[in-house]
Amino acid sequence: MTHSSKTPSVCRILAAGVLLASAAIPAIAQEPSPDTAPVTIPPGAVITNAWIEEGTGLPGYVATLKEKRHVRLGGKEYDVERERQPDVKPGSHRAFYDRSILDLPGTSLYLLEGPGKLRDALALPPTKADDVTHFWFGPDGRIVAYLAVKGLVYTAVIGKKELACKGEAKLYPFAEGSDDGRSFRLTDDSGTRVVVNGTTTQIPKFAQNLTLSEGGRKVAYELEIRENLEGLFVNGSKVVEKRILRRWGFDPGGGLYYSFSDADERGDMFWGDAKLSWKGKECCPPGTELSGKGIWFSPDGKRIAFTLDQFKRLAAGVKRADDPRAKEAEKNRYQLFIDSKPVHTFAHDGAIANFVPSTDVCFSKDGRKVAWTAKDGASTFVHIEGRKSEAYSGIDWMLYSDDGQLVFAAAKGAGKVLVIDFVEKETFDSLTGAPLFSPDGKKFALIAKRAGKSIVFDGGVAGPPFAEVATPRYSTKGEIYYLAAVGADRVVMAGDKEIARAKYAQGEVDRGPAFAFILWTDGTTREFIVVTERGVRTFGSEPLFLPGGNDLTYWAKQSGKDSSKLMLVSGEFEQELPFDHVYSCSKQGDEITVVGSAGTTLSVQKIKVK
Repeated sequence: MTHSSKTPSVCRILAAGVLLASAAIPAIAQEPSPDTAPVTIPPGAVITNAWIEEGTGLPGYVATLKEKRHVRLGGKEYDVERERQPDVKPGSHRAFYDRSILDLPGTSLYLLEGPGKLRDALALPPTKADDVTHFWFGPDGRIVAYLAVKGLVYTAVIGKKELACKGEAKLYPFAEGSDDGRSFRLTDDSGTRVVVNGTTTQIPKFAQNLTLSEGGRKVAYELEIRENLEGLFVNGSKVVEKRILRRWGFDPGGGLYYSFSDADERGDMFWGDAKLSWKGKECCPPGTELSGKGIWFSPDGKRIAFTLDQFKRLAAGVKRADDPRAKEAEKNRYQLFIDSKPVHTFAHDGAIANFVPSTDVCFSKDGRKVAWTAKDGASTFVHIEGRKSEAYSGIDWMLYSDDGQLVFAAAKGAGKVLVIDFVEKETFDSLTGAPLFSPDGKKFALIAKRAGKSIVFDGGVAGPPFAEVATPRYSTKGEIYYLAAVGADRVVMAGDKEIARAKYAQGEVDRGPAFAFILWTDGTTREFIVVTERGVRTFGSEPLFLPGGNDLTYWAKQSGKDSSKLMLVSGEFEQELPFDHVYSCSKQGDEITVVGSAGTTLSVQKIKVK
């Protein structure tokens, strides 16, 4: 047995039966070389993990062999007597359940299994293996970041970016489960470093309440030094001088907004009025202040809506509560502004001490239309400029369709009513969730109940009644698909037609515009049924899907007499695989790379998707 003198680079591993995303496997050499030739698996070895090593394209694996672990890494092979458990520190190793270390000459292979049996591994220097305290898995099952500590030195690794710091460090994902999975902030005794899509922004110590813009291009924070407020900063530059800031953020277009207080007539900044600034301009006229919790923006970030309290302006000079001008001021106290124009007045009847006007605002997708809700006593109305709906006891949701129709669901009597452009269209016992719009935006689907039965209401037409329905999805051609319960069976419906039925439903796979429903049977021969808009397929093993992308790529054993053969499916492309087992799969552009074994041979196959 030979040993490598060079510590291997980080490698990505996935257990048999779980897929590895293409981003986890870097580009592989285009021309085959002896190093990428098929690898012979030792007799009796059972592979648990196999991969293509980062940067080299070399096949590697972890296998069980004669009660030992046999490893191929960096083109070398090793026998490891046993796995060992890492030195687990209290409160560490969050977000995964199983871990072990294989100690190899010059490196330690850290194997991990996270929620949902997502597997990955890191090749680390032996001195660091027991120093790792936290890992974070991305949505595709890869490790996207980890934190290690040695003495007082913390090292955070996010993707390929390594950040070292001293003092007690903490690594926070900005949004766990996001598509990117690589947006974190690292906080230590010298400040905070924000890492978004591989770009690092250094933030001074005592920065408060970090806020990211969409896409992570801008970071806003309030800076406090030695108990003195310095102002609001964006990407290291001061944009707001010393003020009492209430909240801040970015509109969808990246424009900065914030609410603040200046000193009042008593010089007390804490009790000063709350003002609103957006894109460098103050939105509150003299004698008014921001009221309510909502600030709304159009999808393009060009329009804004907010509510103002204008009592001070309306009651200027009023000294007595019984002054008629005070009552008039209360009657017209609150106003909803859209852009710089007041569009609705909310009265304060004095019955609630801390009255906040209750409203919701919705812009159309092009930003040209806007609607809002308003309560008047026990009734709620939906308004657009110059028009309002009839009275309802509540509004469940409100939105604009792609073609500019205002759609909302309202509570009326003991049920729900669907309203389109102020015309009541349908009544239901209840509604579940918001509507799903078709790809062209011209129709939508709802899950509703009538007479105790669940239906999918699609484009103005009620589907057949079922005990239960779930996960409606539109095909690219606008046909509705969904799961339904029929007695003890589960069926997949396409419109009003049943196209597949089985004992159990495994669920839905969602890949942007593409989707698949998975059913499976129970009996002497278990079969899995895959339903997509391209048709219905039956397999002899569970289909395993690539976790990312906007298309459906998966493989499974064929059913029937060809049950020993594996079939790769990617959209309309299908090809039989020359493997008994597949351990990892990735897709880059129109090329799919598969690592699998046939008998005692482990090899890599590249397939062009036609």
